[in-house]
Amino acid sequence: MKVKAILFFLLLSTALFANPFSGQIGLVIIDAGHGGNDPGAVGFGIYEKDVTLELALALKAELEKNDIPCVLTRESDVYLSLEERVSFARSQSYKAGTYPIFISLHCNSSDGESAAGTEIYIKKQLSTPNFYYKDLANVTLLSYSSYSKIQLNRYLNIRNYNLADTVSKEFQSAFPLMKSRGVKETDYYVLINNPITAILIEVGFLSNKEENALITSPLFQVEAAEAIRKAIL
Repeated sequence: MKVKAILFFLLLSTALFANPFSGQIGLVIIDAGHGGNDPGAVGFGIYEKDVTLELALALKAELEKNDIPCVLTRESDVYLSLEERVSFARSQSYKAGTYPIFISLHCNSSDGESAAGTEIYIKKQLSTPNFYYKDLANVTLLSYSSYSKIQLNRYLNIRNYNLADTVSKEFQSAFPLMKSRGVKETDYYVLINNPITAILIEVGFLSNKEENALITSPLFQVEAAEAIRKAIL
């Protein structure tokens, strides 16, 4: 009887204090960068806002095909502020016992045409977001309730890096001829104000003529979506 009681306590403790950023992904929030009167980077007549939306729609289709719940911050050419994007992500609900991730899609640009490659951004590890925003979904608040901000930030940093690193490796596998610029830390608004797992992907440079042609092709967008899906599973 005592053994059963001890086992029950251990199982209950594990359920209550499991890392809130581990386990099964319950929702993927796909953020198509820029939009509306904000074109983003422009290269050879191509607007970043259009490419990111195409990539977001391709990723949504790929995830839905594999029964992975997902939502888009925008589904058409509309403007959303950075605050609106992050608030939308924070407020999304999902199945208890799972966790959400936020993926922001972008295209890079440079003054010269030689810069090329894919790079993945995560928040600076020393930057601690507010884990108790008023617009945070109840399921998220509940999963965070047993932890201090220091613990949550430590877990979040690990998950952010692991996801970004896996996405980077999947891109290298899918596009071996593309340069990998690795995983970098930054203080982008959508990352440092996001208390959930969040990465920002710069898929390539619109200012590079060859890469511009590559990342705007439907085949690339489908294969990029597949690479991201493999990384998050």
